[in-house]
Amino acid sequence: MAADFEVARKARIRRLWSSAAWWIFVAVFVYNAAGLGQAFFWIPAALFGVAAAATTRLAFSSTAPERFAPWPDALAEATEDRPFETPAHWAAFEGNRPSVSKPGRLRVADGRISFFTLDDEVRFDLPVEKIELPLKPSFSRPMLQIDVGESRHLIRMFPVWDLGATFVGPVVVGEWYDQLHDLGAS
Repeated sequence: MAADFEVARKARIRRLWSSAAWWIFVAVFVYNAAGLGQAFFWIPAALFGVAAAATTRLAFSSTAPERFAPWPDALAEATEDRPFETPAHWAAFEGNRPSVSKPGRLRVADGRISFFTLDDEVRFDLPVEKIELPLKPSFSRPMLQIDVGESRHLIRMFPVWDLGATFVGPVVVGEWYDQLHDLGAS
């Protein structure tokens, strides 16, 4: 649901600028390969071209992460009958490294936060007040880190290959972070 509110508007503008910048980056590689006769530029041109095309396609799809940006008070208003959810990938830490990522849905309803994998496996389900959010999402880390006691969960709302995640992610995931803090997360 992409309502016209500040976070969604800012995310769409960043996605537009990010996409344009990546296509210019690809054009520079193509120019160097074709215009200057530097054949070794074709490989990065092809790789970044595929990633830029996938990112642009995602931006226009109904599953674009910025379409799931919470509007003001969305998480506070979420109920069991009308939860607020977003597609995401979950990973827990094993030692100092994250485990294998599992796709699913991050969900907030009635002051509870949960993550369900695509095969309906519950990774966590607890009151928002019981979680800690130690790191604010940023350009270099556009994901949500949720600590529950001794366990650490990483929630990534953007595909790994999404070239726009570093620009759009801090806006979308940052809004989740802010609203979860408003609901009592520490």
